Amino acid sequence: MDRTETPGDDPQRVNDLTKTIRMVIFTWISRGLFVRHKLLFLSQLMFRLMQKGQLQEKYNQIKID
Repeated sequence: MDRTETPGDDPQRVNDLTKTIRMVIFTWISRGLFVRHKLLFLSQLMFRLMQKGQLQEKYNQIKID
């Protein structure tokens, strides 16, 4: 909680805390992974966040039959 700034409005504070916590968790997990697995983990995390609309980029899921 000390790593984020304290803005005046609560929604911005929650958003900042969420981003900070997400980065801390990613750092902890990536420390325990082998180098060859870090890219896979990052890709899975990014696609999941894009699916949930947490990132600004658009994600169009393509189903392959």
